[in-house]
Parts: sequence; C-alpha cells; structure tokens
Amino acid sequence: MANIDTNLTLITGATGNLGYSIVKELIKNNRKVRCLVRNIDKSRRILPASVELVQGDLTDEKSIQKAMEGVKSVFHAGGLPEQWFKDDSIFEKVNTMGTKYLIESALKENVSRFIYTSTQDVFDLTKEVFDESTKNTGINCSAYERSKILAQELVDKAVMEEGLPAISMHPVAIYGPCILKPTGMTRLIYELMNNKIPVLLKGGFPVVYNEDAAKAHVLAEQKSPIGEKYILTDEYYTLKEIAVKINQIYPSAKIPKLMPDVIATLIASVGEPVSKLTGKPPLITKSELKVLKREGRPNGMKIRKKLGWKTTSFDLGLKQTLKSFD
Repeated sequence: MANIDTNLTLITGATGNLGYSIVKELIKNNRKVRCLVRNIDKSRRILPASVELVQGDLTDEKSIQKAMEGVKSVFHAGGLPEQWFKDDSIFEKVNTMGTKYLIESALKENVSRFIYTSTQDVFDLTKEVFDESTKNTGINCSAYERSKILAQELVDKAVMEEGLPAISMHPVAIYGPCILKPTGMTRLIYELMNNKIPVLLKGGFPVVYNEDAAKAHVLAEQKSPIGEKYILTDEYYTLKEIAVKINQIYPSAKIPKLMPDVIATLIASVGEPVSKLTGKPPLITKSELKVLKREGRPNGMKIRKKLGWKTTSFDLGLKQTLKSFD
C-alpha cells in the first residue's frame, strides 16, 4: 500500500509516555506535527521546538475543532489511563466523549487516517488466549474499562457508518523512559528501583516498550487497511519477576515479599469506600487486583505478521528505562 499524504498530523496525549514517543517517531519521519495540550508553557519546555501547540482539552469540543483545522492525520493517544477517581464519571467525559468530539471533527475535516489508541481491555480477557476477534461484554468492568469500551464502539460505528478512516491500536502495560513524572508501569519500575514498594501483589501483566508501541502506531498509519485492530504486546511478567530483573541490574533494589491475597483483597475492599470520603486514592483498588489476576493472555501476532512489527526485549527495555532515572 502506498504511503498516504500526511501534511499535518495532530496528536493528543503528546506529553504522555506513549504520545511523546509517537511525536519523536513522527519527527524522525520528517512529519509536520501539531499537539493538543492543556498547558502551552509546560508543554513547550517538554516537546520538540518544531512541534506546533494548540491549547485545549479532550473535554473541550471547541478546542478540538480548532486543533483539527487543516489536519490530514490524527493520532488520538490522549485519555485517562488511571484506575480510580473519586468521581468516576470523569472517565467517560475524557475517554468516551473526548473520542466522540475527535471523531466528529475528523470527519468534518476529512482526515486521511485516524489512529486511535485503545486498550486490550476492550477484548474478552477471560479467554486463556485472546486476540482482536474477541469482545469484552462489559460485565463487571471498571469505570475506566467501560469508558474505553464505549469509545471503541464509537470508533467502530464511525468506521462502518460514516467512513472514518480509523485504525485501532490496543497496547498492554506501557513502560519506558518518560519526560514527566513516571506513571503506570514505569512508575512501578521506578519505585522498585528506589525501594519504595514494601510488598508486592501476586500476579502480573503483559508489557510493551513505549518506543515500540509508537513505531507500531506510525507503521499502522502508513501500511494498515482502514478498520483494522492490533494488539501491541511483548511478554507477560509477574510483579515478582520484574522486581527480580531490576535487582539483577541494580543489586541495591530489594525484592519485596508477596502480600497474601486475602490481605490485598481486604485492603481494596475497605480502602475504596474510605477513599470516596477522603478523596485520596486507595492503596490498592479492586480493579488493580483484577488486572493482576487476569488469566487471559493477549496474542500479538497479527501486527507482526501483517505489518512486520518488531519489539525490544524486556531486558533491554528495562535497562534503558532504569538508565533514564539516573
């Protein structure tokens, strides 16, 4: 498939661990990049000088319309990946409605490609091995998961009924060097390195390096047929296995003991109601426990076979991530 004309590219979530990596990848490909950001001054200190910045927010439809003007390609990597907020309606406002506003503006602007960063959570994670053909029923989902499932449904509907030229990317737990305060799995790595985690929970998750995920997004934009979905995953690791690997690189990083399941469940059950009153995040959330206990494993072969995507080994990616903290 021939490369498409991408004269001006809009990115949401450009200061995030994935979004920033997408920005770098696009610039390496000599692309003209525009970013929708909440804080111009802060973002200017972080993002490359060649990037155009438009102030706005995923909850602000007018700012999205402004950012979309003249755009030929969109990478929608913005959103709320956290598992808990006191007011969980914020997930739908940002993840679902933000996606709706972007879809509507993209259709009006007649963009060539709309690359949507979804999640593995929209698939049936109860299957021993799941791929892009499975679908999450939405039963017993967290507010975050529901918001992403609804957003994915909006994207799929727009592809089928309105011709949105969308391709959906479904990364697992993203890690890698970041430009802001570590979040998600990268924060876990940072805190394990600095002995800030006294005990570990049982279980784990599949991982993917941020630069690999970014390359997958750009690869899909350039080579994938419209409407396709791709799971982005490398290997599965338990939290203990991650701690052991960090210890092998940094012997000063201790390997925490495992917390018994019964205690973790009790803390989550008691902590969430208390957090609703205090507004402070719980030590452990029920959804975090559920994520760690998932029995399903993602099959990420589709993008490898169809688009030739390759991944960095976890050992190398982990070394590069740890080095970035020095």
